Amino acid sequence: MQNDNIKSMKLYNFIDRIYNELRELGKANSGSLSVNELSSFDQLHYHGTQAIDFAIKKLNINHKSKILEIGSGLGGPARYLAKKTGANITAVELQEDHHDAAVYLTKRCNLDSKVEHICGDFLQLEFPKNHYTVLVSWLALYHIPNRKKLLNNCIDILKPDGHFYVEDFAFFKPFDDNEKIELSNDFFANYLVSLSQYENRSKRSWFF
Repeated sequence: MQNDNIKSMKLYNFIDRIYNELRELGKANSGSLSVNELSSFDQLHYHGTQAIDFAIKKLNINHKSKILEIGSGLGGPARYLAKKTGANITAVELQEDHHDAAVYLTKRCNLDSKVEHICGDFLQLEFPKNHYTVLVSWLALYHIPNRKKLLNNCIDILKPDGHFYVEDFAFFKPFDDNEKIELSNDFFANYLVSLSQYENRSKRSWFF
C-alpha cells in the first residue's frame, strides 16, 4: 500500500481538523487531555466508541490482554481500549502524519505507558510470534490487497487461543464500474469482496 496514494482519499485527508478541535477545547498546545474529550473526532470508523465497547465485551478484553491494532489511525481505539480496560496495545499505522498525531494525543492523555505507536506497513514489520491475545482492526483491512500475507502474518503473531476482531467492508451484490471507481478514489479500496468470499478466505487461513 502506497502512503502517497492513500493521501488522495477524502476520508483521511483531514489532519488539520484535529488541531482545530483542540483549539475549540482551549487545549491547542498544552495541558492534559482525556479520552472522552477526543472521542468525538479520533474514531475513524462507524459508531465511535460504541464499536469499541462491543469488541471489549465480545472478546472479554481486560488488563491482561495484549492487543495489536492494524491501521490505528489517530490512535482513538487504542487509547479508549487502554483507558477502559487497562490493556497494553501496539497501534500500527501506515500514514506518518496520523502516527505523529496519535503519538502526540496519546502522550497528552498520559497513556503512552499503555499504548505503543508504530509507524509502518503491517505487512513489512516484524512482531514476536504467538505473542498477542487479541488482534483488532476497524475499517482498515480493505486497503490491503495481499490477503494471504496479511492473514499469515496475523496467524504468526496471535496466540493459538487468541482472537482476531475485524470491522471491514464487504458487498452483498457486485459493484458496477462507477461504484468501483468511487470506492477506489474516495476510500482507497484495494480489497472488496462478498461477505461469503471474505469468510471463506479467512477460514482457509484457519480463522473462524
